[in-house]
Amino acid sequence: MKTMQEKINGIRNPKDRELCQSAYDSLCNAIVIPNDQLPSRYHQEKRFETGSRRHLDGKVYGRTPAELERIYSKEVEPKVKKDQEKADRMARLARYSQQVENGGEIQYEVNEVALYAHQVAYCSAAIRSGAMEEL
Repeated sequence: MKTMQEKINGIRNPKDRELCQSAYDSLCNAIVIPNDQLPSRYHQEKRFETGSRRHLDGKVYGRTPAELERIYSKEVEPKVKKDQEKADRMARLARYSQQVENGGEIQYEVNEVALYAHQVAYCSAAIRSGAMEEL
């Protein structure tokens, strides 16, 4: 399932994409999710004026979806990515060890996109250091 941001990024017309992005950003900053509906590590003591929660004297303590998204992209997403990379690496090692146990030659998996990115970074660094001349 695509996230709303992925759907917005998929809009081809730039004006429509900009309009949808603006509406999405405004909505994400306008909604407040009360602390009582959030895990304790996401609680915030910032006050938001509202008339819908009388038992809090018109004050709601919580975070906006935009703040939660920033926290997620900063704290959670890198950990998820790192865990996925580790699981991929372990699966690759298991396949390699199985190939060796069966007496065969190791058939290495090549990620062409990552290989190209590393080659470009290497050449750029070599040119900057003077070890290689630009063609």
